[in-house]
Amino acid sequence: MNRIGLFGGSFDPVHIGHLITASYVMTERRLEKIVFIPSFLSPFKVMTGHSDASHRMNMLRLAIDDFPGFEIDDIELQRMGVSFTIDTINEYHKVYDKVDLIIGYDNLTSFDKWKDPESIVEKADLVVLPRKWGQNQEPLEESRFARYVTYSSSPVIQISSTMIREKVKRGESIRFLTPPAVEDYIYTNNLFKV
Repeated sequence: MNRIGLFGGSFDPVHIGHLITASYVMTERRLEKIVFIPSFLSPFKVMTGHSDASHRMNMLRLAIDDFPGFEIDDIELQRMGVSFTIDTINEYHKVYDKVDLIIGYDNLTSFDKWKDPESIVEKADLVVLPRKWGQNQEPLEESRFARYVTYSSSPVIQISSTMIREKVKRGESIRFLTPPAVEDYIYTNNLFKV
């Protein structure tokens, strides 16, 4: 069976950085597809003040609508509660032999605190995105999971969902930070103003 990539996050909102790095990893790793999986509630993030699940799903749909190889799965939204990566991987492992778990470099620093990290690296290959310039040339050797990591050489895109939400709150432009359809959706639905 072909290899797929799982890319989780709050995606509130999805932005150009998510899409560029996902596209790069898909080519670099020769993946059949990348599945974007919005989390219901991250065990490491306080989601207060964020958009509800329907808005995050709608923004993802708009962002990847015409990109072959990108899909969305609401498995964690349907499950509700805290979203544990191992539970999602277990579901995908029933269908796919080869699964890449795509995470940011900053997630690797706390990976040993994730639920059942040993099972994650047993069932999925860790593909780590660089977070800052040059970071992918400096592997995080102090992590006991460093030997399971493949570092992506995808470009570093210094955009974050937090940055976009703050810009909207301040009335600043978010043009070019997120796809135009997502930008329109944010303003039409009055998201991130409070």
